[in-house]
Amino acid sequence: WNFRRTQKRRYRGALDALRAAVQDWKQGPRLSFIADLGDIIDQQCESNNDSHRALSLVLREWETAPAPVFHLLGNHELYNFNRAEIAKLIPGIYPWWRSFRAADGWRVLILDAYGINVVEKDGGQSVEDGLAYLSQYNPNDLRAPRGQRDLAE
Repeated sequence: WNFRRTQKRRYRGALDALRAAVQDWKQGPRLSFIADLGDIIDQQCESNNDSHRALSLVLREWETAPAPVFHLLGNHELYNFNRAEIAKLIPGIYPWWRSFRAADGWRVLILDAYGINVVEKDGGQSVEDGLAYLSQYNPNDLRAPRGQRDLAE
């Protein structure tokens, strides 16, 4: 369930869906590249102390993809790992800002949407910058543990 318990989460089939997609891509027309838009493991892996195992399973499926895979950083990666860990664990995800030529006349730009954030594991300057920015406009305790609610709501 989501945090408000209004919608059931259905990620259990995600690994099978990736496996099926890779097989389909192998049989279909030739691909120039594949974009992984991030969030390749669930945030709950961090809570369950299962992050490394889950990431390993997913990356094993990506290894068989029939074209270069460009991984992008998502908030779920940041919930589970800090940037130094992510750069070591996920092939080709670093540098955070980059570009590549996808085909004649096409250049793809990859930007870091989390340069300033409040979710990165172990904090860091980008989290401090994010908290400072949000504190200007949000009276709540932004350093409270995740999932905790302000009783004044």
